[in-house]
Amino acid sequence: MKNATLYIDLAFCLILLPLMIYAFPVERWWSVNRVFFCSFIVWLYTSYFTYRLFIVPNLFKGGRLRWYAIGVLVASVLVTLLISSVHITSHIHHIRRSFMEQSPYPIWGVRPSQQAVWLYYIIVVMFSFAVGMLSEVYRQRVSYPMGNLSVSTVPILWHGKG
Repeated sequence: MKNATLYIDLAFCLILLPLMIYAFPVERWWSVNRVFFCSFIVWLYTSYFTYRLFIVPNLFKGGRLRWYAIGVLVASVLVTLLISSVHITSHIHHIRRSFMEQSPYPIWGVRPSQQAVWLYYIIVVMFSFAVGMLSEVYRQRVSYPMGNLSVSTVPILWHGKG
C-alpha cells in the first residue's frame, strides 16, 4: 500500500491530468496566452500535491496544524478565484460571435474560461482529497492495528441501551 499512493500520484500526474487537458478545450489557451496556460497547469499540480501532502493529513491533527491546513485551503480557493478572473478568449469565440448574437444562450454570469478553471480545480481537489484520505486511513490503520485495540482505546460512539 505504501507504493500504491506513489503509483496513483504518477498515474494522475502523467496520464489523467494531461488527458483531461487534451480532452477539454483548455489547450486552446496555449495559442492565446501561453504564460497563463503554463501557470494554470503549474497551479493544478501545485494544488494536487498541496492537498495530497499537507491539507488532508493535517486536517486530522489537532491544534495549530489543523488551522494551518484550513488557512492553506482558503488561500488555495482564493488563488483559484484570482486565476479564474483572468479573461481568456479563444479564436473560436470570435468566429462564433455572430452565431451567438442570432441565437443567444442563457447568461449565467460565468465565462467559459472561468467554468473551465473551476472544473479543473474541483476535479484535482476531489482526486487529491480522495487519495489523501486513503493514505491517511492506511496510516492510521497501520498505527492502530485491530489486534492491539482494547475496549478503553476504542471510542464509544453510541450510548444507547440494548
